[in-house]
Amino acid sequence: MAIETVTSTDAFKQLVTDVTSQAGYKEPIAFGIARVDRGQKNAEKILQANFGLINWKENFGSAAVFIKALQETECEVDFSGTEFVATISDTFVQNAMAAFAHT
Repeated sequence: MAIETVTSTDAFKQLVTDVTSQAGYKEPIAFGIARVDRGQKNAEKILQANFGLINWKENFGSAAVFIKALQETECEVDFSGTEFVATISDTFVQNAMAAFAHT
């Protein structure tokens, strides 16, 4: 699935409202996208994560877009924990960009 291209500010606000009204949704304290370095012998082991930018108690609309973009890639977002980590894909990026097309 894919997020339809957002063509107005009202459509963007509706997208955010749709996400934030989901059962169990909690406003994030912080969120970001990181590039990870993995071990050479064990590719499952993450050695470090580098965040270009960490959103701290801000940009909640962006967080909602990222959640929706993950959900559209059939990633089940768990709102119950204190932390959530997901691997993003090209489809995630395309979905997120569609939501930011007009804003």
